Amino acid sequence: MSFGDLLRDTLATLWAHKRRTMLTMFGIAWGIISITVMVGAGEGLGAGIQKNQQTFGKDVMIVFAGRTSMQAGGTRSGRLIRCEGLNEKQQVILQ
Repeated sequence: MSFGDLLRDTLATLWAHKRRTMLTMFGIAWGIISITVMVGAGEGLGAGIQKNQQTFGKDVMIVFAGRTSMQAGGTRSGRLIRCEGLNEKQQVILQ
């Protein structure tokens, strides 16, 4: 059996079973599209999480009442911590 005979037999079988051929091609295309969408969604989600982690906590300031434990900027250690110039919401958070 030559390659031409094999090709002719294959095409005849595909032509004889049109519905089965179409459903098989649809299934293959559906699988490829599904995998592509899932990989794309996974990559996008991973990039979003990474971006969120990079900016997480950048604008957070934690203040403890009491005295300083170290000197900074030419001032002595042991000085009182004061929170002046805060609005009402910030005052409530500190209490």
